[in-house]
Amino acid sequence: MQITKSVAAAAAAFMMFIPLQQASAAKIRDLRFTDGRQFIQPQKQALDQLGSQATRTELHTRMLRLDRGIAISKKSSEVWHGTRTYRYEQTFHGIPIYQYPITIIERESGEVLDVSGTVVDDLGQDIPTLIPKITPEAALKLAQEEWSMQLQPLATFANEHVEEVVYLDQQHAGHLAYRVLFQVWERNSQTPSVPNILVDAYTGRILEKVDTLVHANARN
Repeated sequence: MQITKSVAAAAAAFMMFIPLQQASAAKIRDLRFTDGRQFIQPQKQALDQLGSQATRTELHTRMLRLDRGIAISKKSSEVWHGTRTYRYEQTFHGIPIYQYPITIIERESGEVLDVSGTVVDDLGQDIPTLIPKITPEAALKLAQEEWSMQLQPLATFANEHVEEVVYLDQQHAGHLAYRVLFQVWERNSQTPSVPNILVDAYTGRILEKVDTLVHANARN
């Protein structure tokens, strides 16, 4: 992925023409400590409304009473000792919401046992448009420039990956963003860095950066 001019300068130019967003934040519903039984009746109501041909994803969507533009996409389902666990990714108009999964556990009969995760509401006030102002190529270049500031010269980048996501910051304000992943090999180093960098898709601002390899090793 090559760029012919300074992306940092281009991003700065974009920022001059983008009005500052008013302070706002999405609302979140923390489900980690809820009693799964409170979802049994909403699930029955969803079944009555949608009929027996409805998929579990459709039933769970209605049961969770998701906000406008929010949907869930099934990532996996597992059967274990008479229960089935459904793992979902939340999306906003089809774009994955970064690190906001939802898990629903049911008996084989379909009765809800547990619901965990954090439901996101009111993202529309933070993200009025889904049209980015910078390209994925520009986001990659900005992320690599950001990471290069702390490295020795002659670092080598490989296995670049860029995907569009919705990112919520510590104040729960939503951002249309690019998640940028790559490996970085420094001179005289046998172990690469594996950065995970979130770049604002409107302004090019770095929203979050972390070396996932360091964090993975810390958990071992």
